Amino acid sequence: NSPHFPHVVESINAVENWGLGHTIFQARAKDPDEDINGMVSFSLRQNPKGLFHIDEKTGIITLNGPLDINAGSYQLEAVASDMGVPRRSSSLILTIYVHDVNDNSPVFDQLSYEITISEGEPVNSRFFRVQASDKDSGVNGEISYDIIEGNGEKKFGIFPDGQLYIKAELDRETQSHYVLMVVAADRAVEPLSATVNVTIILEDINDNRPLFNSTNYVFHFEEEQKAGSTVGYINAVDKDLGFNGEVKYTFETAQLDFELNEVTGELISRHQFDREALMRQRGAAVFSFTVTASDQGLPKILKDHAAVQVYITDTNDNVPRFTKDLYLATISESAVNLTQVLRVSASDVDQGNNALVHYYIIEGNEENQFMIQSTMGQVTLIGKLDHEATVSYSLTLLAVDLGSDPLSSTCTLIISVLDENDNTPSFPKSVMHIDALENMRVGELVESATATDSDSGDNAEIHYSITGSNNHGTFSISHNTGSIFLAKKMDFETQPIYRLNITAKDKGRPTRSSTMSVVIHVRDFNDNAPSFPPGDIFKSIVENIPIDTSVLTVIAQDPDADINGELRYCIAQQVPRGNHFVIGAADGILRTNGEIDREFSN
Repeated sequence: NSPHFPHVVESINAVENWGLGHTIFQARAKDPDEDINGMVSFSLRQNPKGLFHIDEKTGIITLNGPLDINAGSYQLEAVASDMGVPRRSSSLILTIYVHDVNDNSPVFDQLSYEITISEGEPVNSRFFRVQASDKDSGVNGEISYDIIEGNGEKKFGIFPDGQLYIKAELDRETQSHYVLMVVAADRAVEPLSATVNVTIILEDINDNRPLFNSTNYVFHFEEEQKAGSTVGYINAVDKDLGFNGEVKYTFETAQLDFELNEVTGELISRHQFDREALMRQRGAAVFSFTVTASDQGLPKILKDHAAVQVYITDTNDNVPRFTKDLYLATISESAVNLTQVLRVSASDVDQGNNALVHYYIIEGNEENQFMIQSTMGQVTLIGKLDHEATVSYSLTLLAVDLGSDPLSSTCTLIISVLDENDNTPSFPKSVMHIDALENMRVGELVESATATDSDSGDNAEIHYSITGSNNHGTFSISHNTGSIFLAKKMDFETQPIYRLNITAKDKGRPTRSSTMSVVIHVRDFNDNAPSFPPGDIFKSIVENIPIDTSVLTVIAQDPDADINGELRYCIAQQVPRGNHFVIGAADGILRTNGEIDREFSN
């Protein structure tokens, strides 16, 4: 097998200024034989003027000397030989075309370009031509043009002769100008180029109408603001320039309540508003109208419309008002905890939080007997009532709205505590001891057994009675006052102590009662004389008995008590005369006091 080139004929381009040793081509050949039969070496069989050299191993052809542009071209014959015996070879014809050196870059006739065109220019319109020159000759002096920067949206195109044209629709409002970088490149093997900036400014046309930033404006304007206050601003934008983009604002129909600044779009109140009055007069505190935004462009003015709603919002200018200045309520003293007493109500003609009312007890509830539900106004018992301690409560209630500067009003709630028969008549003591003289007259006041009842009305009206141990009606009692009177004569000696049960009963439903024991101690009156036993006393003694001898004891009785019944003895008369005898004053013992002589006594 002979070595084999891919192509037997090849051609390349070279330039005249390539230096010595410059690689211009590499010859490649293959031999399918093995060992030395397949080893390939290269040589030049035809080498004009010895200008070329080939590496026998790699086949790289380099320059030995300068190329001559005037020669036009050179033709080489490269041979590939194997190392076999006999040696086999094949050849390649290589033609080298020598070209001019491209040593001049294209030059534009201006350093930069600035062009103004209308944004309304139609697509494919040619509008400007850029121009560059190149001092080289042939293809090195031939120039082509291209846009390499600033044309990302492909709005512009350029013809080979440098003529710029509109490739897609323009819109100044989207992009007002473009800066294109145009390149001019020659057609050399190693081309040179130059660039220039082309600034394209778009001139506005009135192709955009004003556009409000909202199709429906809603303003909230607080009542009570003085006339001339700013309600809000409307705003429209026109993307055009100059008169084409100059916007003026007007009402579609005249408005009596508001003014509109035609330049700034400021909406101004003409007078002071009262939301509550508007609600009464119109049923609503809102104004609705339409505004117009117009540009000043030519040949035709363009417009936009928007709806406006102005809500007159509430200020806290009304106090909550109770339905009454004075509320009256009653509740039983036996009412259980959480019993509802009364619900109060206050209304506020304001709106929102300004109309929300909370209720408080600010006076009269020092004992914390009551509470009021803050949002509903329900007054509820939370303590224990006692009519006997407090008959009524006078509460001052406060209604406060929830405005940022809250307003309030007050009312009075008087709660009367109704009495229940929850108290038993009470005597000051459980047992009363009374001293009464036995000689008291019938009908005379002995003592008063008075009970108290903390209730009121019938519940506190007491009826007294003797309910036990009246000893056959010896005493009577006043049913209304509890005064105890003597009904029958007393006799200390017959009965010194009387025991009565006095009952005090109220007239409540059901009735309640209590009983007190009354012990009447009869004090003795000296209404009994001492008495000796009936009959005379006889005693025989012998004469001459010693002095101070006890003869006998005299005993007398007195049913009276204490000192009234304490007896003292004495000898009223002695016969014969003389102090022959003495008697013990306390014990009644009769003793001899002198000589006893029978003959003398006879």
